[in-house]
Amino acid sequence: MQVQMLQEFLVLAETLNFLAAASDLYISQATLSKHIREMEKELGAPLFKRTTRKVELTELGVRTIPYARKMAELFQAYTGEVEEYKERLKNSLAVGCINHWDVIDLGKLTMDFREIYPATRIQITTGESDELLSMLQRDMFHFVIVREEEAPPEDGLSRVPLCEDLLFVFLPKTHPLAGRAAVSLEDLRGDSFIMGADGSLSHRLGLRACGEAGFQPSIIYQGTGPQVMNYITHGLAVGLMFSNPTELAAFADAVVCVPLEPKVAAHINIAYKKTILPIRAGHFWIS
Repeated sequence: MQVQMLQEFLVLAETLNFLAAASDLYISQATLSKHIREMEKELGAPLFKRTTRKVELTELGVRTIPYARKMAELFQAYTGEVEEYKERLKNSLAVGCINHWDVIDLGKLTMDFREIYPATRIQITTGESDELLSMLQRDMFHFVIVREEEAPPEDGLSRVPLCEDLLFVFLPKTHPLAGRAAVSLEDLRGDSFIMGADGSLSHRLGLRACGEAGFQPSIIYQGTGPQVMNYITHGLAVGLMFSNPTELAAFADAVVCVPLEPKVAAHINIAYKKTILPIRAGHFWIS
């Protein structure tokens, strides 16, 4: 049910006159009648009693008023927040970036950006790729740096490829394969695995790669967080994840990060809307 219809219902509930309500809403009486009928069809019961002389609320109509009012007020408040955010975007550059990604020195780029565009404020927010792309579609970012599969979806966004992001095997230093320069998944078919959260890109790529290697992995932990490295350190499982240099550094004495052979890769892209990207400030980053 559209919020617009709830707002129209509230005006009609107050006036109890289709002509007057339509006039207040700046729509035709026929459009208002159609929308009310659509609401009633969706609810499965009438909201108004209509006669040739008058319009009255049904019991359901009376009960609907406080809920419709709350929903309309919430939508109005949310719309205000969005408009305020968009207004801030006019004087700033909002960037979304995936978590745990250190290939590009964002700090250095930010300093260079400020030297060239001192009047433009930059805001960097980190998150998961799906979340960042959804926020970009809602005009909450000017562009985002995301991790995607080789063929991203047809979503109307423009993309600039940056680099590959490889899936690595994280092994305890006591593992028999820890000293190798590269590891095949076939050599790990007898191990238990730790992978990213169910549905995440690393999880999908990992499952696919294991399947291509001819086995279904035994996964004992799905997700991220400090427990991942603890499991690996104690030899409970091997990790199949994207590299996280910061987290790995804390466990450098107990865990090694080994490339896969053949490699399993995702792609780091800059995604943006041509309609919202500021020509100069935005293209500084893309170039």
